[in-house]
Amino acid sequence: MNQNASGEFFLDPDDVTEFGRRIWRVADDVDNVRVDQVFAAGSTALGTSGFGKNLARHSVEQRDVVSRVVADLEALGVDVKKAVRDFQRVEDETASRIAQSGRPQGQA
Repeated sequence: MNQNASGEFFLDPDDVTEFGRRIWRVADDVDNVRVDQVFAAGSTALGTSGFGKNLARHSVEQRDVVSRVVADLEALGVDVKKAVRDFQRVEDETASRIAQSGRPQGQA
């Protein structure tokens, strides 16, 4: 939300769209962590010790957790994009109705 010099609040769709893009970039960054590979490498380094076996077992679990976080972030980005599109549609329709209401009847 922004506020103009008159104190009126307005929504800049470009700002909101950029916010959605940032969410997708964060999702990509989280996905690139590859925590499963870190755990797997640690497991290999530790060999057959109990800790090494636990790292191996939990590597897949951690990857699943990260995958869910990434999916949630991507879904949020999609929701933001849809919200901007819906906002712009409603704004356009409202502007059209306002313009139509000022015309004499019978004119389109």
